[in-house]
Amino acid sequence: MRFIYISGPKIEGLLTYRDHEKSIDFEPQFEKFSPAKIGPTAALTVSQTLQLDVKLADGSILYAWGYLPEESWHKIDSELVLPPSVAGRVLVTNAPEKPEEAMAYATSLDDDEPFYHTRSGHIVIGATKDLDQFIEIATNIYVGLKGGTLACIVLRPVIVTH
Repeated sequence: MRFIYISGPKIEGLLTYRDHEKSIDFEPQFEKFSPAKIGPTAALTVSQTLQLDVKLADGSILYAWGYLPEESWHKIDSELVLPPSVAGRVLVTNAPEKPEEAMAYATSLDDDEPFYHTRSGHIVIGATKDLDQFIEIATNIYVGLKGGTLACIVLRPVIVTH
């Protein structure tokens, strides 16, 4: 499976972590990116049950969602250094099998344990060093690519407590 960066705008919206549901959710700001308008999607599982929705029509990663319990986060208080980001899209190509609607397929990161940086509020899954591209695909959802592979996912959700 290969990942390709395409320049362009990110999807605007709100990324939240709902502590009572232990889940990440993204609400697009514009209706054209709502699930009813984007057409069929498949899910790319990147860590435990964290998913990236992929639009089947063009293979673009839309946004993150899924169950990601805070109890699984390794809390770190050290400084987080992230590379500069660019807005854009990431396309998934050369999947081992042709994705179908509502299908989930997995990819692996070198380290799929989520780290939570208490100073910045970022959740980091994977390696953020020596990336070729660090792309903000949607508000506060970043994808890091290295050598055409998925190297990391970085999220900065608004924490909603109940």
